[in-house]
Amino acid sequence: MDTTSPSAEKLQVRCCIAGGGPAGMMLGFLLARAGVDVVVLGSRIHNPRRSG
Repeated sequence: MDTTSPSAEKLQVRCCIAGGGPAGMMLGFLLARAGVDVVVLGSRIHNPRRSG
C-alpha cells in the first residue's frame, strides 16, 4: 500500500502565490507567461462539473 499522499509531493518553483482568487490567478498567469516557475495555492478544490 502506498502511503504517500499527493499533498506530500515536493515541488521546486521560483514563486509561490498564496491565494487562488482572481488576483492570485492573474499574477500566476502573468508570471508563468513571463517564464517564471510558479505555483498558486488556494483553499478550495475547483470542480468544473459544478455550476453556479
